Amino acid sequence: MKYSRVVLAALLSPMLAGNLAAQEADAPACEAFKVLGTAETRGFVDLGDVGPTGGDQRVGRYKIFDADGKELGVMHFSSIVMPKWESRERPVMTTLNFAFANGSLVATSVIGLPKPADPDAGPDEDLEYAVTGGTGDFAHASGTLITRTTDNGQREMSFDLYCRH
Repeated sequence: MKYSRVVLAALLSPMLAGNLAAQEADAPACEAFKVLGTAETRGFVDLGDVGPTGGDQRVGRYKIFDADGKELGVMHFSSIVMPKWESRERPVMTTLNFAFANGSLVATSVIGLPKPADPDAGPDEDLEYAVTGGTGDFAHASGTLITRTTDNGQREMSFDLYCRH
């Protein structure tokens, strides 16, 4: 078990070391907007029996850009592999944490992945997440996030937000 924690710390350290000073613009206001994500790092942490079993984790970091290519921030994700359900692919409980210069957003969902142990194998379909909160310009955010893979391998992320200020 001690080895697994060391591996997890080694994977997370470079991902959490993001510098928001590199951002070129603020994320759009609390409304409907789209951004693009480019993967910087992704990994799989095998915490139990060899192969994808309940409790294993997929972790990673994406740079987030607007349609003009201006960097807006970063998104860190953590997915916990859940016990297999008969009716779906291997389910994972995924949390997305977005950090922008003007605030942060959190989104979560249970999604099915065909190969949860392969950090480069993403979903073949659009995914829907519940936006469960935010800070700064996104204080008290709620709404939805739909993600899909573009033809060039980026993740297109469409937010539809409501914020109580």
